[in-house]
Amino acid sequence: MKDFLQIENLTKSYNKETILNRINCSIAKGEFIVLLGPSGCGKSTLLNCITGLIPFETGTISINGKEMNPISPANRNIAMVFQSYALYPNMNVRKNISFGMEIRKTPKAVIDQKVEQVAELLKIRDHLQKKPAHLSGGQRQRVAIARALVRKPDIFLFDEPLSNLDAKLRVNMRTELKKLHKKLAATIIYVTHDQIEALTLANRIAVMLNGEIVQFDTPNEIYHHPINTFVAKFIGTPVINILPATLVRKDGTWKLKIYPLQKNTAKSSHAADDFITLPIPTYLSEHDKKLEQIVKEHDGKVLLGIRPEAISYATQLPNDAVPATISAEVDVVVPSGADTFIVCRVLGHEITARAHSKAKLATPSSTQTDKTNFITLDIDLNQALLFNSHTENRIL
Repeated sequence: MKDFLQIENLTKSYNKETILNRINCSIAKGEFIVLLGPSGCGKSTLLNCITGLIPFETGTISINGKEMNPISPANRNIAMVFQSYALYPNMNVRKNISFGMEIRKTPKAVIDQKVEQVAELLKIRDHLQKKPAHLSGGQRQRVAIARALVRKPDIFLFDEPLSNLDAKLRVNMRTELKKLHKKLAATIIYVTHDQIEALTLANRIAVMLNGEIVQFDTPNEIYHHPINTFVAKFIGTPVINILPATLVRKDGTWKLKIYPLQKNTAKSSHAADDFITLPIPTYLSEHDKKLEQIVKEHDGKVLLGIRPEAISYATQLPNDAVPATISAEVDVVVPSGADTFIVCRVLGHEITARAHSKAKLATPSSTQTDKTNFITLDIDLNQALLFNSHTENRIL
C-alpha cells in the first residue's frame, strides 16, 4: 500500500528534555494505527504534532505527498476526537454535530443531510434534540465521533477516547469503532495506554517508550515476537513470565538451565543445589553459531520468556509443542471466568500459569501447618522466547 501519512526524523523537546526522538513512520491510507505506551512516552505529543497544535524542532510530516509543516491546523483536514468529548453543553446533539459546518458556511441542506447520515450510522438519531448532560458517556462519545465524521477528514485522530467509560461500555465502544472503521475505510491514529484496546482495534501498533517507537508491527507480530522484554511485558494479560536461565550444550544438544532464585530461600521447599533443565524452542535449534556467541560473550546467560497460556495445568498441549514438565508451589489461585490463573513458585521464581476454570485447585490455608501445595505444570517450549540478558533484546 502507498504511504499516506509520512513522518520523518521528527524531534520535539520541552525545556531541553527530549519528548520525541527522531520519530520515523509511514502509514497507509485506510489503516487503523494505535500509538501505545506508558504515560509520558510521547504518544499524545506525537498526535498533537500531526494536528499542528504543537510545533516541533526538526523533521517533516506529509499527508498524501504534501508537506504539512507550513500548513495551519485549521487547513490540514484532520479531525480529532478528545478524551473529554469537548461537547458544547448549551447546544443539543444536532447543533454540536453541525456547528463546525455552520461556521464554514456550509449550505443548510448539506448540513441536514450529513447530520442525518452520521446520526443513523452511529445510532444517535433519537438523541439529536437532547443536550450532552442528558446523554450517557457512550452516547456523548458517539456525538464527538459524529462531529468529526461530518467533516470527511483525511485522517481521524483519537486521543484516549474511551478512558472515561466504564469497563463494559469500553468493550462495546471498541467493537463499534472497529465496525465504523470497516464501513468507512478511514485512516485512524488512536492513542491509548490500554494494550487490550491496541490488540483489539489496530491494523498495526506503534509501541512507544521514552519518546521513541520501539516496535511498529501488527498486533499478532508484537504479541508473539516482541522485540525486547519491555514490549513483551507491556503486551499481554497476565504479564509474560521472565526467568533468568543459562544456555548449556551437552552431547551436541542445547538446553536451558534454571537455577534457584537464591540459595536457602524460605519461600521454596527446593534444595539450594536444585535446577531445572528444559529443551530450547525448535526455532532456535538451527542457530548454533548465535547460541555459541551468547555462551562466549555472556556465559550463556539469557532471559527466558514464557506467556501464561504456554504454561498449563491439566490441559493438553498442542500437537506441535516442545513439551516439558515442572513442579511448582501454588501461592494464589485467581479465577477469571473461562480461565483460572495460578500464581506459583518454581525454585523461588514467581510465575503465572493457566488452567481451565473447572480445574480443582486450592490455595494453602493460613491455618495449615504444612502450607506447601505442589502441582505439575506442562510447558510448551515452542512458544518460549529468549532474550539477551544484557540488552534485553529478543534473540532471533
